[in-house]
Amino acid sequence: FKQAIYGFRQSNPNLFLQTIKNFILNESCEYKSLNGNFRSDKNVLDFVNIIFNSILTTETAKIDYSQANLSGQAKYLPSYAPPVSINIIKDTKAEKEIASGIYSVEQDYLNNIKNNQRAKLQETIFIAKTISELVGKKLYDAKTESFREIGYQDFAILLRKRGDFQSLLTKTLSEYNIPCVANLRELLDESYDIKVLYSALKLTTDQFDDYLVC
Repeated sequence: FKQAIYGFRQSNPNLFLQTIKNFILNESCEYKSLNGNFRSDKNVLDFVNIIFNSILTTETAKIDYSQANLSGQAKYLPSYAPPVSINIIKDTKAEKEIASGIYSVEQDYLNNIKNNQRAKLQETIFIAKTISELVGKKLYDAKTESFREIGYQDFAILLRKRGDFQSLLTKTLSEYNIPCVANLRELLDESYDIKVLYSALKLTTDQFDDYLVC
């Protein structure tokens, strides 16, 4: 069902729901929920269950996720892994900057770019420092059923899409001497030349758009 959240890829959860109904109504069939998880630690699964119990309900998604919570089957040490953490990076410097003088559309546009880039840089630095702090510490390996040191190969960074943030992150990791493998294919609409061409075409329909002129 979690795969059905990709509505922008034409996913249709009704197909799953109808299949379940068909199995339940058919006396020769038996419906079973495959909720056993062999990959993740209990803390991770508990976090996932909390989130999906809140958003996948009969009111929002026509299903009750609480009836099929993920159950950990992997052989991890009890309470070894730390709880899932959510880190919010706040750009306090941007909040302190107060505009003064005559308002300039161009300067405001440049300030927004500067603030956005600074926030992205702060995030990449936080990621790099976190990895550096964890490397070398002990990790329980379920495959070998023993402790070993954490290596760079144990980290995976998931991004929503490719673009300038991925390039900046790769550069920051390199500066912190952290080896990484990344697919840096640039999206067409993220290209600088394409953006300029798009703005020029937009100006043909609205010549008074100061934002596009900048």
